[in-house]
This record gives sequence, structure tokens and C-alpha cells, in this order.
Amino acid sequence: MESDNTNEQQRKRRPVKSLSVVQGGFSATAKRPAPPVDLTERQAAIWREIVSTENPDFFSTKATRDMLKDLVCHRDTINFLTQKINGFTANPDWLSQSGGSASYERFIKLRAIESRAHSLIATRLRLTNQSRYTPNHAFATGKNTAKTRPWEDPDPES
Repeated sequence: MESDNTNEQQRKRRPVKSLSVVQGGFSATAKRPAPPVDLTERQAAIWREIVSTENPDFFSTKATRDMLKDLVCHRDTINFLTQKINGFTANPDWLSQSGGSASYERFIKLRAIESRAHSLIATRLRLTNQSRYTPNHAFATGKNTAKTRPWEDPDPES
């Protein structure tokens, strides 16, 4: 009967603390990189926003962090140019002033150049969906995506 008594003692629930396998979790090994000190506060916010959407070790090399810094600077410039362009459209009198339409056109061209550079860097960093799929995987994903059937179309007139 003594053997039954020892089995009962072994079967008792153990405290959760004694069952932990990994002390401290996994976050100690991979930390998200902090924004470089030479970025502005707006740029640092963009940096943190991008870094927070990826795995902690995604930007582990200096090369990827440098490319991310370039990406952040392009995004900040795009945001600045968009504010300027929105200022023109909010106040149409600017366009009628001397050189107003030329300035507007220049801002539009600069934003297009910055957008292309931003897109190129984002693709190289593999941040865009296009860069994450191989051509075969992209074809299969597109083929297997549910299409709207004619009887499911909410607006058949358009």
C-alpha cells in the first residue's frame, strides 16, 4: 500500500512557477532596433511604426538598418510634399499667382520621384507583398483567391 501513497504524492499539481521552461521569455534575444539619433521626431515615429510591424530580428544587420533609414527619410519627404500639395488644392488662389502652377507641378514631380525611391527601397527590404512572393506562389495565390460571382455582385449596373 505504500507504493500507492507515493504515486498519489507524485500526481499532485505543481505550482506554475516550477513548470516554467524558459526564464525571461524570448524577447531578451531579439530587440527591435531603436531609431538612429540623427532622425527627426517625425522620422523616428515612422521608423518605430515600420519596425513594429516586422519580426524583432528583421532589421538585424547594419545594411538593412541603413536602408530602413533611407526609406524613412523618403517617407518623411513624401509626407512633407503631400502637405504642400494639399495646401495648393485647399487654396486655389496659389495656382493663379505668378509661378504658382509651376511650383505645384514641381511639387507633384518631386513627390513622384520620392515615391518611386520609397517603393524601390521597400521592395528591396522585402516590406511589400510583391517582394514576399515568388512568381509561382503569387500565381497560385491569385488563382485560388475567391472571385465575386455575377450573382454576388452588389451593383450589377456598373
